[in-house]
Amino acid sequence: MTRFGGAPSIFLAGSTEMSKNLIRRGDFYHYRRRIPATAGGGIMQIPLMTGQLADGRRLAMILAVEQDRAFSAGNDTQTVREMLSDVARKEAALATLGLVSIPADAERRPTLPPAPRGFDPSIAAVVDRLLARKKEDGVGRAQDTQIRAVSRLFIDAIEETDVRAVTQGHLATFRDVMSRLPKSHGKSERQRGKPTSEILDAARSLPPAKVGLSPATVNRNLEIVRQILRSAATEGIQTVEGVDTSRLRRRDNVRARDKRAPFSVEDCRSIFRSPIWTGSKSEKRRRFPGDLVIKDALFWVPIIAAYTGARREEISGLMPEDVDYVDGSWVFRIRPNRLRPGLKTAASARVIPAHQDLVRAGFFSGLIGRAERKIGGSDGPDLGGPEGLLLPGLTRKHAAAGWGESLAFVLDKVLDDTLGAGRAGKSFHSFRHYVTDELRRAGVQKEVRLDILGHAGSDLEDEVYGSSSTIQAMQAAINLLPSVLPAPLLRP
Repeated sequence: MTRFGGAPSIFLAGSTEMSKNLIRRGDFYHYRRRIPATAGGGIMQIPLMTGQLADGRRLAMILAVEQDRAFSAGNDTQTVREMLSDVARKEAALATLGLVSIPADAERRPTLPPAPRGFDPSIAAVVDRLLARKKEDGVGRAQDTQIRAVSRLFIDAIEETDVRAVTQGHLATFRDVMSRLPKSHGKSERQRGKPTSEILDAARSLPPAKVGLSPATVNRNLEIVRQILRSAATEGIQTVEGVDTSRLRRRDNVRARDKRAPFSVEDCRSIFRSPIWTGSKSEKRRRFPGDLVIKDALFWVPIIAAYTGARREEISGLMPEDVDYVDGSWVFRIRPNRLRPGLKTAASARVIPAHQDLVRAGFFSGLIGRAERKIGGSDGPDLGGPEGLLLPGLTRKHAAAGWGESLAFVLDKVLDDTLGAGRAGKSFHSFRHYVTDELRRAGVQKEVRLDILGHAGSDLEDEVYGSSSTIQAMQAAINLLPSVLPAPLLRP
């Protein structure tokens, strides 16, 4: 007998392939398997009309093959459900006559090549080893978290766990799933831990403008998958020949520099006229005017960003020993530390001199000896951030989160409060773009700008043959940034 064009063959007794798709309800076994995300997601459940485990396993194997074939042929879920129910009835009837059959291509995939000894070919294991190597190179927590999240999404979308079995079709499926995910995917706490199929179901009710990951995110995720496949290949694990993520990249019509608008000088001044910096109502109501000024992380992190261009997590992850006094300048050492095992890129490790306004605002007052490196006093930051951090008031939402994420909600509201309609396209990262633009306008040399901002050089000459800028050169450049703090915060 044939089904959906398949040819019969004899079922091999004792096979347990696909038994994971088998559940028992009452007296009978049922076939239960996830519907591919490309077909709308959900669960396919078919009664098998047998109470014998061996028959249940055999039927589950058959239905799994038929489900794959039917969806690949473009059938809708209801049609596939009816087809599988019909197959289950026919197989049950054959079983009563002592006859069994299975398609010749019942194996879900061709025989996979053996993996080198000691190298687990599962995608999760390949990712673990990839990240272990990246950690040796100083890659930070954020990139680690991102790669793991993308690998989990990839596995969930393609329903495949073995890197040797990943095909071009799997990549196409992954790209299709990303086009149907909500734009908020990965940013919403409510989605954390939910199966992709459930998230896709919920996305159907969203307006089109809120569905589909951005071209930049799609391309970044495809690049991460490429890294995983390449990492497996470098370990001697044989992957499917010809698999190419580049053919699925989305065209991005917006230049990278235009995606986040920079703050203007007046934007920065407006932000720092907010009650957080001029006096708030209470510790819990920092956005409302009052007489209380709390010099914690919420106070200092945006100021440091406006005068250094450092990233939020680079600032939030500073420890007391990352502040130093070198060649007549106070400096921040952006580097891995006990609470921040790595940085975004190798170029991110750097020394940034502090702007004169940070000194005048009292950030460094109360630095007790170069040995202890403790910040304190009524003018400087409060002593003792959490777990040894330089700045107090920081928490983590979850183990994989960065310290600065705890500031995001309030600072986002501050931007709404202070910039209003002019806030469009602007975020905390706009401080970094603002510093870049101001240094460029001030005529600061490209090499000095790259060293201040932690950007890699654009060519071999920049990266290999260029020397790092001196503290004095970077200090002179930093001091060209405009003064944006309210006068009462600055000492004469």
